[in-house]
Amino acid sequence: MDRQVSCIVRVTALAGAGYLGFMAWSAWGALPGMISATLGFFVFRRIVNCFTRTVLHVDLFEDDEPRIKRMKASGDARGLIWVLAGSTDRPEVRKAAADALAGIGEPAVGLLADALKRSDDKTRTWLYRILLEIGAPAVEPLIALLEDPHPSTCIEAAEVLGGIGDRRGVKPLVTMLNDERCGVSTAAVRALGAIGDPAAVGALLVTAALRDEVLFTWDVMKALNTLGVRAVEPLMAALEDEDGAGREVAAWTLGEIRDTRAVDLLITVLQGGGDGERRACAAALGKMGDPRAVKPLIAALGDDKSVVRGS
Repeated sequence: MDRQVSCIVRVTALAGAGYLGFMAWSAWGALPGMISATLGFFVFRRIVNCFTRTVLHVDLFEDDEPRIKRMKASGDARGLIWVLAGSTDRPEVRKAAADALAGIGEPAVGLLADALKRSDDKTRTWLYRILLEIGAPAVEPLIALLEDPHPSTCIEAAEVLGGIGDRRGVKPLVTMLNDERCGVSTAAVRALGAIGDPAAVGALLVTAALRDEVLFTWDVMKALNTLGVRAVEPLMAALEDEDGAGREVAAWTLGEIRDTRAVDLLITVLQGGGDGERRACAAALGKMGDPRAVKPLIAALGDDKSVVRGS
């Protein structure tokens, strides 16, 4: 898109330079020459305007505000996208075009998603903002972008899906958790946390356990903590499953949420779980401050593992 716009600008500039040369030459003929130059300008303007309005849906000689209003009223999403892409040095025009596209809504979604594939980074940022504002109608095209071969596209689409918060994005985002490209799985974790569907808890715990990376696990815990009390039951189910992965992360997260429904289960695992699980349960119980945990925690001070005693 930017290459086409650049080409059009160059052609227009060359035509303008030719016209100026013609006007200078005509000026030598005094008044008749000036009349010819004036007529030449209007002919030149008419030809260029006819081409840009017919092919590009853009009027180069129309003021921005009425042009954008006219395009919005007629639902001309394609023309507004051209205005958005071609106004790189005019943020106020870009904002007006973006607002108009958001106002058009669902009919513009397909063109916006298509424009993402051939736009520069700044224009893409605007396009994603518009899709975020449009909301639910943009979910399916954004889900399709999660399979794009470019990691940056997947990451940006995941962020917008998280911002929209539609549960249709959960399954595709869960699939992204196994993507090994830089930043992709982390974007999926954050988007799932933003959507806040408890159905994603199990997948997040398993992925954190398999990855066993501190920063990634921390992102998973933050995402789960975002769910709050909605995550408690799935977390307790994961902690109760002795053969399941992610028990340690589940215990840590329950401690962050501090829902006392988990106290008895945490005490049970503290007394019979693995080293990491017992350490996490001891820390969680300490954060909850429930009287039921006092005696088990005192007993844990005599544990033969220093990681448990130190919690």
